[in-house]
Amino acid sequence: MRYFVFPFLAVCQIFKSISLALAQESSIIEPIFIKNTNTEYGQTTFYLLKFFYGKSIVDGYANIMVSFPQQIELNYFPQYLECLFKVGITDHQTVNCEYNSQREVYINVKNIIQGEQSIAIGPIQNPNNISGTAFFKLCILYNDYPIVCNE
Repeated sequence: MRYFVFPFLAVCQIFKSISLALAQESSIIEPIFIKNTNTEYGQTTFYLLKFFYGKSIVDGYANIMVSFPQQIELNYFPQYLECLFKVGITDHQTVNCEYNSQREVYINVKNIIQGEQSIAIGPIQNPNNISGTAFFKLCILYNDYPIVCNE
């Protein structure tokens, strides 16, 4: 029996290592959290989105698109939006961004390094009398074309 247990445990460890390697190479967006920095009704806030992405895009053509839910109406957005991007443990850096009439914010991050990512978008006014919001959609774009979304 002992001769069977050790090889079995070794095979399980190999499968675990392979699964971890595949997850790290995955092109799936794994959300970590989405929160706003100020939760008071009618006040402005920055929305912080953290997620894990298992691939790198390092040729300068990476963008991120965040689609805000219907509860955050277009008139809650300022004329000029501020976006910050952070990869891993680096500081947030200001990056160019713009939004359209569908409440989609396009963030020009240029490069994405495999691992944890963080975006801050604001200042956006909180809706009045709404205690929560619906789904935020997040897409990684390459050369302005979506390659993966968290649908």
